[in-house]
Amino acid sequence: MIQGSGLGPSLYIVMKSDMKTVGTSNILIKYADAVDLLVPETADVDIVTEFNSVKVWATQNKMVINFLKTKEMVFHRPNPCNIVYPPVLDSIERVRVAKLLGVCVQSNFCCEEHVKYILSVCSQHAYLMKLLRAKGLPPLSYNTFVRL
Repeated sequence: MIQGSGLGPSLYIVMKSDMKTVGTSNILIKYADAVDLLVPETADVDIVTEFNSVKVWATQNKMVINFLKTKEMVFHRPNPCNIVYPPVLDSIERVRVAKLLGVCVQSNFCCEEHVKYILSVCSQHAYLMKLLRAKGLPPLSYNTFVRL
């Protein structure tokens, strides 16, 4: 399917409808063009087994997993005494912060990365409005540019 096509996301949703978790306590969250896998620490099936199942599903459905975009995050309390990390998945980068549906999610459940991101976007919009005002754009037209 051509990337960016109108039919692509719908066909992908139909295609991945048979993708299931191996463990009963694990969760798959499916989006138009991506899948998130949640595996609790106390799961009956570990992350390695679940990820291998996803790779097998992708192979059977003639799909390719983009390992450069695939990330692993281990969630923990903000100030843990001891963190026991699961085994590292082959070819997968383990990250502390990831962007999920436009929200910066942190492994320690804090929000400072998302706040920095929002402030950066606000700063960019304020700078754009300053430039537009300097070029003589009427104030009623600012709203059009800020909505972009």
